[in-house]
Amino acid sequence: MRIIRTRNFQENTRISVIVPVYNAEEFLYDSLGNLVNQTFRTLFPHHGMEVICVDDASTDRSLQILHQCQSQFPDIVKVLHQDQNKGPGAARNRGLEMASGQYIGFMDADDLIDVTMYEKLYVAAGWGKINRNIEEMADVADCAIEMQRGDWKGCVLYTSPDYFGMLDDDGRSQLIVTPGSIATRIFKRTLIEEDEVRFRECEMMEDLDFLRLLLAKASSCAGVKEVLYLYLDHKSSVSYRAYDCIFSDYENVIQATYNRLSPLPNYEGLRAGAEFAMLELADRCLYDLDQMYKGRHLSTATKEQYEA
Repeated sequence: MRIIRTRNFQENTRISVIVPVYNAEEFLYDSLGNLVNQTFRTLFPHHGMEVICVDDASTDRSLQILHQCQSQFPDIVKVLHQDQNKGPGAARNRGLEMASGQYIGFMDADDLIDVTMYEKLYVAAGWGKINRNIEEMADVADCAIEMQRGDWKGCVLYTSPDYFGMLDDDGRSQLIVTPGSIATRIFKRTLIEEDEVRFRECEMMEDLDFLRLLLAKASSCAGVKEVLYLYLDHKSSVSYRAYDCIFSDYENVIQATYNRLSPLPNYEGLRAGAEFAMLELADRCLYDLDQMYKGRHLSTATKEQYEA
């Protein structure tokens, strides 16, 4: 990493990227390196981008690495620390309180992004131009993601090009059904702040209902067909969690999805997509429980307790 002279954060930052960090020392040099070297910074060299890293009470060298990066890139990197581990939802909420960007992005500390990702998303949000007024730009811009799980690899763009442009409720419903990931997108900060949308804290799958709410509120959507985000599956799989935790996780996200979407004034137009999304979550819950029951990751004692 090259040294950059100190410069204060600007209030008119174009993009804020929030990175929750917990025991990610093995991956931080690569993930942060791709963030601080984003080509987007050449478009707006003085106030283009800020990276807000929130250390969630890591017990390894993550916080030390974050401070090293901050000292080298003080004009880009901001480091926050939480004394207690509260999960990625709480860490992202802390980052949202500090973000100044017109757009907000989220990245996981153990994933990788292309160095052109935020430039291409921002240009797409401006319908091909970089100097549009923010009011003329898309509420959300998405890119394709590559996912790796062991020997398996797959690529997908969750936002179909059919829905690039102005959205009606049919388009929003389709995006709600196949929401994808918050990490492949940038969102207008006004979309988040107008109703003070925040993540659920201390819970699993806290990003799904958050994302679906933003997609339900979006007036327009843009995208890049190119793969710009790499998801590496070295996180703890949901399949390793206890049976009662699995059921509770899905119950919570289904209830949260309904609680967030049903009060919207356009809910009737979104109802089909919202209800399908909740049914799909219930189906995933049954699948995960079935896999656990078959003993893929369960101890014999846990299986016997389940059968009792």
